Amino acid sequence: MTIMSAPSRRKSPRAELWLYGIHSVTAALSNEARICDQCLIQKDLKERHQHIHRLAQKKSCDITLVPRQQLTHYLPPMAVHQGVALRCLALREHDVASFFSHHPHANRLVMLDRVTDPHNVGAIMRSAYLFGWHGLVCCRADAPPQSAIVAKSSSGALEHIPIMRVTKLTDTIAQLRQRDFFCLALDGKSRQQLHDVAVPPSLALLLGAEGRGIHPQLHKLCDASAAIATRHPTMGLNVSNAAAIAFYQLQKK
Repeated sequence: MTIMSAPSRRKSPRAELWLYGIHSVTAALSNEARICDQCLIQKDLKERHQHIHRLAQKKSCDITLVPRQQLTHYLPPMAVHQGVALRCLALREHDVASFFSHHPHANRLVMLDRVTDPHNVGAIMRSAYLFGWHGLVCCRADAPPQSAIVAKSSSGALEHIPIMRVTKLTDTIAQLRQRDFFCLALDGKSRQQLHDVAVPPSLALLLGAEGRGIHPQLHKLCDASAAIATRHPTMGLNVSNAAAIAFYQLQKK
């Protein structure tokens, strides 16, 4: 069978991308909102990936069995594809109004300020999904786009955590506060410990990039700040690790 190189048959302004890896591909094929065009399966792994083959058939997705060398041709160097790849469209992203129109009961949001590493963004989405958070907010100018790296790092959570991509986080914080969200900045230098924070019904947690931290202007707009208690606070945590700990601590409240 010939691998198609033309754009998706379904016209859309959303970007087209290749996803790879068992978790990413399975999650995308299982997502009703994901528009998929073609699934590539490594020939000698056909039996191992029968479940993916069935999901692709249900999705009316073209399925092509290819040798490993041909599969890797369509993916980045050193991509850990596990014998499967999927061509699809990026998921729909929202502004504030459309997000709450589609998710009116969302009351746990994570906001990212200048977190540019797609591995970190994916890992944060994975933890957010596991601990029951409802959406991710990021800025168009300094956040990575949807990609195979984000999808793989999220272990499929990209399909479950809707993205609100905005022009200015300053405006978004103001809009969230109008919706009665309590905006909390996670700041390692804060005198208040996260486990001491009284959590209101609607919460937006702001995380900053490693090194630069949260922009001072955004910090001022938040209702409060808090730090994760550690034995060696000068060392600091990776932003995705900090997010996972914060989600866990806030879940218990």
